[in-house]
Amino acid sequence: MAPAEASRLKTTAPGVVRRHRSLHILRLDTVPHPEGGQACVFLRQHRCAIHPQRPTTCRRFPFGLVATPAGLRVTTEHRCPCRSLGPRPLLSLDDALPSLYGSSGRLQPDLTLGPRVRVEGRRYLSFQRFVAEVEGPLLEALLAPAPSFEALGAPYPDLDEVSWGDVAHLLRGYAEEGSSGALAVGLFADTLLSLQGVTTKARRARPWSWSFDRAEARGGPPRQADEVLGDWVADVLWSLVWTEHGSFVQGLAELATRLAVARELGHRLHHRLGLRPDRAAAEAVMCAELVGALPLWESVRASIRAAWSSNT
Repeated sequence: MAPAEASRLKTTAPGVVRRHRSLHILRLDTVPHPEGGQACVFLRQHRCAIHPQRPTTCRRFPFGLVATPAGLRVTTEHRCPCRSLGPRPLLSLDDALPSLYGSSGRLQPDLTLGPRVRVEGRRYLSFQRFVAEVEGPLLEALLAPAPSFEALGAPYPDLDEVSWGDVAHLLRGYAEEGSSGALAVGLFADTLLSLQGVTTKARRARPWSWSFDRAEARGGPPRQADEVLGDWVADVLWSLVWTEHGSFVQGLAELATRLAVARELGHRLHHRLGLRPDRAAAEAVMCAELVGALPLWESVRASIRAAWSSNT
């Protein structure tokens, strides 16, 4: 949340803005939700009580905007089950535009891409060639009824001076903060740690399960778990956010890691708790996407880049 927005909300409702003790960012306070877990202090009967004055991060969610040499791209996030579970009608530009205009009345891109894309090492392609030869075929494979993840490559690339087990332990430290978001990070961390061969006896509550209950109750035909995961991975690639953190191949390696953990977490939620496969995958995607937005995960991406450079 921007400092100016925090100041305005402090004036409107004193005491509702808190500084996250681990992330050192300003955020709205949370309160116990009657159906379990924590929720924003302004959530009233599943609706925002300050909708016209909500912060920019809330106003834009789940949309994003990328300026490319071929024009603007609207992107979506999957932290909310509205994008991953139940009936999901195709989004139109009209759906997104009201959220993407800034206070100046102009569209505000989150990212502006140059004319070339770094694919691997010193190999670059023009944006047009990248879309036609690399991105297009991969998105088609990910959005197929039975998506293929082979093109992402192997997960858990080498890290510089740390291990993936170390990363899992650092992520578990975030879970001590106690919020619903921290619980989601903890579920991801526990799964990552177990995939590195370390047994954990942690038993965590599932955050925002009431929100997924509502999404599942909307009906619609169930989907396969891999469809939910493929849809999410395709949207991450479409957002081009990986261009800020290295080459395309490095971005695939990082994303393949979060996908591997999300697949395993979804598998466990399905088999241990009896959740519908697409519901379990949607909850796992929420955890993986939250982790990808952490400052700690920025350090993980930097460690991948550093190890890549030393190996080549």
